[in-house]
Amino acid sequence: MGQYLDYQVRLMRQSGTPTIHTSHLGGPLLWPAAEPWPVCPDRQLPYYEGDPPNDYFIPLLQAFQHDFPDIPFPEGSDLLQVLWCPRYCRQRNGMPSPVVRCVLRAGAQVEFPLSEFPQARMPIKGLVPESCNVQGVREAMTPFSDPRARLLGGYAGMHGEPVFLRCSACRTRLWPLLTVSGVDEEEQFFPLAPWLAQVQICWRCPGAPSRLLYETT
Repeated sequence: MGQYLDYQVRLMRQSGTPTIHTSHLGGPLLWPAAEPWPVCPDRQLPYYEGDPPNDYFIPLLQAFQHDFPDIPFPEGSDLLQVLWCPRYCRQRNGMPSPVVRCVLRAGAQVEFPLSEFPQARMPIKGLVPESCNVQGVREAMTPFSDPRARLLGGYAGMHGEPVFLRCSACRTRLWPLLTVSGVDEEEQFFPLAPWLAQVQICWRCPGAPSRLLYETT
């Protein structure tokens, strides 16, 4: 992979209402009705009495291969889905952060899609993306590109020296998949909030293991 990736695919807002058959941020996913909707596996940090111990994941991104040909989909898959728990669940370097999950599947194999989606019970507003269709625009990438932009590929880490996380299963370096932010003013996909996050994924291991870089600004 090298020290830096040499391109990025910026997410650009598109018109239309997101459906299970479009590429989008937020919005409904093409999810099999027979497959359980993911629940955060980590116990939530109890900020107050009655704070629920777990919560449902929410969609971050759905990307079809025909819209994002730069994503190196493994053989047999053409649909990427990224979800996270919209709560502060896990301690990273002493800082609470969301938990992320990536799913790769063949869209045509979802014969009976889920029609009603579980809703997170107590999401943090700043972690819930605005639902909108997106398309990818490939751009040249340098280590000095704005790390706050929403990317597929691009710079590993969010600023300063590159940060490649490693897969907990095979220990290979993870691939920078998606960078999102609550502070970018050019394309405000999230409510204004002082945080940056990058999802990194392993393309080798079954189940698309992923990890999250997260920090507040």
